[in-house]
Amino acid sequence: MNLQLDEIIKESKRLPLIPLKATTTYHEKTPVLKKYVDDTLASNPSINQLIGNNPLQVMYENHNHHAGGCSSKNHGQSSRYSSAQ
Repeated sequence: MNLQLDEIIKESKRLPLIPLKATTTYHEKTPVLKKYVDDTLASNPSINQLIGNNPLQVMYENHNHHAGGCSSKNHGQSSRYSSAQ
């Protein structure tokens, strides 16, 4: 691990915990949030340019990955929202 990454990890451990209520609410609302983002972006006339002419499925999978990482990893516990805990 490089020194800069070590510093980022140390700093992330000093961040306050995200309250359980916030993580629970985010987890519960994730499907609605993801659908809104997917639908809004898919209807954008410039979507092909925005996603580099990749299939929409690539964008959807990316959103699933990010939304899932934010909501499922720490669901049920307070979190610093960091993969470097």
